[in-house]
Amino acid sequence: MKKYIILILIIVIIGAAILVSRGRTEKVERKEYVRLVGFECIEKGDVILKKQFFGIVKGQKQTEIYPDVPGKFIKYNVNEGDYVKKDQIIAEVDRSIPGMTYETSKIKAPIDGVIYDLIFVKGQPVLPQMPVANISDPSVLTARVNVSKDILDDLENCIGAEVFINNKKYNAKVIRRSYLPNNMTGLGTVDVKIENGSKILINSAAKVNLFVGLSKDVFRVPFEAYHTSDNEAYIYLMNNGIVKKMVIETGLIGNEFVEIINSVEEGDSVITIGSSFVRDGQKVRIK
Repeated sequence: MKKYIILILIIVIIGAAILVSRGRTEKVERKEYVRLVGFECIEKGDVILKKQFFGIVKGQKQTEIYPDVPGKFIKYNVNEGDYVKKDQIIAEVDRSIPGMTYETSKIKAPIDGVIYDLIFVKGQPVLPQMPVANISDPSVLTARVNVSKDILDDLENCIGAEVFINNKKYNAKVIRRSYLPNNMTGLGTVDVKIENGSKILINSAAKVNLFVGLSKDVFRVPFEAYHTSDNEAYIYLMNNGIVKKMVIETGLIGNEFVEIINSVEEGDSVITIGSSFVRDGQKVRIK
């Protein structure tokens, strides 16, 4: 009986050894991971570099309004936002002194424009050097921004501008810039003229984009396709579902596109979506 038990155990051990040996020699089939990506075709177009600033909307013709004589403020004859003509009376000042009575002094508008900043109340003392109001001609509106010296230098070749007010876009152009920065602040100023902005309120906050660089009709790739590492720039192309890394020489690096100088061909498929997660030689497919 013991012999039969021993024989069965030997057979079981031998069978198990054979199965383990076969399992080790069989090849494990592995499925290669194929990443989903998005792409765009390389094409020619313009590359623009924009610098963003913030400013305040003003009239191109704008000034403060001063009284001619000292005295006590009596009243305004206009309201904020009123459009007035040159020499229209906007306020009155009592220039009387104890023992002497004078006719009230009339404060007149120096230009045509919209009145704002009416800050005085009846009885307040005023002096000739104290402005009682501001006036701005709304027919030509500008936005002024402060910029650093390096931006001032770039603006010699400024190709345009755009202004956003309350999320609405307006075309604009640079009409004046400082040639030297202020000694105290180290900043210069730039004025841009806002086109078709007649309904914009004076003193509105504005986001101003200055176009400080332009490359026209060049090969370009979307900014999200552009990568840098170890002092080299590169993109990933896709050919028949295989990733190919291409080291590139760049021209102007814009906000939305990057100029490519070395040999790429129009119509090449450059990976955009998912380009940060692929590697050279990897299999991919369209998302």
